Amino acid sequence: MPWQYDPNLSKVEWAIGYLGIATVKGQFKKLQAALNLDDPDPSKWSVEATIEAASLSSDYDPMDDHVRSADFLDVERYPTITFRSTLVERANGHYRIAGDLTLHGVTQEIVLRATYGGEATDSRGRTRRGFSAHTSLKRSAFAIPSTMSGERFVAGEDVRITLEIIANKVEIISS
Repeated sequence: MPWQYDPNLSKVEWAIGYLGIATVKGQFKKLQAALNLDDPDPSKWSVEATIEAASLSSDYDPMDDHVRSADFLDVERYPTITFRSTLVERANGHYRIAGDLTLHGVTQEIVLRATYGGEATDSRGRTRRGFSAHTSLKRSAFAIPSTMSGERFVAGEDVRITLEIIANKVEIISS
């Protein structure tokens, strides 16, 4: 059975240092994902996800517009961020999901550290699975520039990514 990413209950969040004095947090609001979670063996699971880069939001429009500009993400030139898993494995009580992340026109292998929350049936009879995952990226590894404000970089080097994912089992009705 196929599984669908639930955009209403899932989140892809980011956090980055700002001027060396604080952390700015936000999320990407538009994501599509193909999840293969059918096999009882997680090593046979896979994930393909596409994020609309322009859906970045910190809830502060002037900063979001600047981050979307050619100064940083350049969403006109690089409208999507993609991830394709290459390996899912159990490791020390959690899951390790390795894959290729393409961001700002650069592809790098990343590793997500994930926990599987399990499977449950909701009040409407839908089967759902929950996952949490996180990783950290180097902004410069994806050729995302930084601008200076006086003696300080506006954007920090490390970007923390946190995912809270709910997947819905799609029931196929045969005729």
